[in-house]
Amino acid sequence: MLGMLGVLSVEDVKTKEIRKQFILLFGILGLVLHLIFQRIDIWNILGGLSIGLVLLGISYFSREQIGKGDGVLFLVTGIFLGFWENLMLLWSASLLMGIYAMIMCAMGRLHRDDRIPFIPFVLICYVIGLAMKGAGIL
Repeated sequence: MLGMLGVLSVEDVKTKEIRKQFILLFGILGLVLHLIFQRIDIWNILGGLSIGLVLLGISYFSREQIGKGDGVLFLVTGIFLGFWENLMLLWSASLLMGIYAMIMCAMGRLHRDDRIPFIPFVLICYVIGLAMKGAGIL
């Protein structure tokens, strides 16, 4: 997942869009891995997927104020992480992006209609989560 988020972060910063096919390929890989290793149960995976579905719904009804790619990304991260970890990833990435946006607005570098790539914040929060798990904090 780290590799996927790294590649997508670069793509999101450069083009402000991501290839959904690339994300879906990782989603299929995640499903296959769960069938083989069964790290988390199906209900937890379905809960994780629901977060992505909610984001896709918000994307549709907000006329893509939140990109469809972000919804698809959280469908896939839900497969790997399950409900609670995926929800925590979404929350922490949104919080970090909000702090960044407030700082950039205060400095006059960001305006109301500017779009901020979201996936780099997801990557940062995922890496922080991995570090916290490795340190025994989570």
